[in-house]
Amino acid sequence: MGRLSDNQSILQIHLAPTIAVLLETRIPPVELCTRTSSPPDTTQTIAHLTCAVGTTPFGVFDPAPGSIVEDGTYVTVFCNPATHVADNSVLLARCSNGQLTSTSSCIPCPDDSWVFDATTNRCFKGVAALSSYDGPCDPAKPCIAIGQTNGDVPGGLAYTSNLPALIEAGEIAVLATVTASNQYSVGISDSSSQSIYKLLDGTPVSLSELNPLFVTGQPDDSPANAQTNMVIRSGPNSVIGFDDVACSKSFGAICQLQLTA
Repeated sequence: MGRLSDNQSILQIHLAPTIAVLLETRIPPVELCTRTSSPPDTTQTIAHLTCAVGTTPFGVFDPAPGSIVEDGTYVTVFCNPATHVADNSVLLARCSNGQLTSTSSCIPCPDDSWVFDATTNRCFKGVAALSSYDGPCDPAKPCIAIGQTNGDVPGGLAYTSNLPALIEAGEIAVLATVTASNQYSVGISDSSSQSIYKLLDGTPVSLSELNPLFVTGQPDDSPANAQTNMVIRSGPNSVIGFDDVACSKSFGAICQLQLTA
């Protein structure tokens, strides 16, 4: 190897400290390859799911209808008085993904032995005559406590323009011989005028609808308007229908419960 010139020697002397500094301060290769993560996107939000509590026929939710509940919250169904639920009923609803899960329905009437009249939200059932009571004959007497003993709802002698519903309740009572006389008063009469029939609340009863439902040979109100109490009984050939008769304390009655929908 040849000797360095004087100028080359001088250059090496001057560059040596600079090279040493650069070697000491150089960035390690690993740092040159390090990736930096992006900051989280704070503009994205998670949807807050809730459920609106609605209504259910013949029952009520708790919390009350109109309430807003959080996702995962349970809502309870309470059936109205004088209604019932089927076996294995589900009475809890859960708020899930913005929807309340399904619950069982509240079924009208205390049990299946009653006849439900959807036109009036009433339940009908035949009951036995009272063993005795003071005062004049009153066809409604057998029903005097029917509401208090079935959830403390309004009750009394049954009446409705839905005449087949009364007949159905009467058939059940007659076939079961609920009372010894096997005749059951209903809330229909022509007490104000011969053959002008009205319900207890004064609503006129259509003769075209009523007449086909009388038992054979009825009505035979003689002397005129002496028989103003309407009963359901079994007639000829065991056909069950209406009969216009005089009041008797031996009669049972078709009673009603007024439900709240």
